[in-house]
Amino acid sequence: MPKDMKDFPRPPNDNGRGLHGSWDAAWTGDEQGYDYWIKLLTELNIKWFKVLDDRGKSISFCEKLLNAGIFPIVRILRRDPPPNDTPEPNPGHLGSPEEQTIKRLIQAGVRYFETNNEPNLTVEWKNNAIPGNSIEAAKLVALNWLFDARLILSLGGLPG
Repeated sequence: MPKDMKDFPRPPNDNGRGLHGSWDAAWTGDEQGYDYWIKLLTELNIKWFKVLDDRGKSISFCEKLLNAGIFPIVRILRRDPPPNDTPEPNPGHLGSPEEQTIKRLIQAGVRYFETNNEPNLTVEWKNNAIPGNSIEAAKLVALNWLFDARLILSLGGLPG
């Protein structure tokens, strides 16, 4: 049965304002630290914030955001097993390490997850090997996204 927008988890006093955080999954708030940036986000009345996660490194930041009434939307970096463990998501889908990270983030209170980023860009493909046929590339991305979405839903999260 379809859900109405009001049935989805939302931050307190949601106003729809959101920002995209750092593109660097290792970002820890620079020399100011997370608290400085969360204070600024709160002053701007930001309610949604996109966070990049690489193997659970965003959990403490997400907890701080949630405590400030800001909902993180977490983009999960997916890595293949070594030696091919670069973070390009295509082709492929979430594995056990990412599943464990999602479980930990859900336990922390995160609900929204993004599993792929701009699959139309060659840099989002292993070895820049985006299929030449855009229809076939779209089919491959959609199939892998569906796999990831089902996993995220089964864990209690909401995929994007």
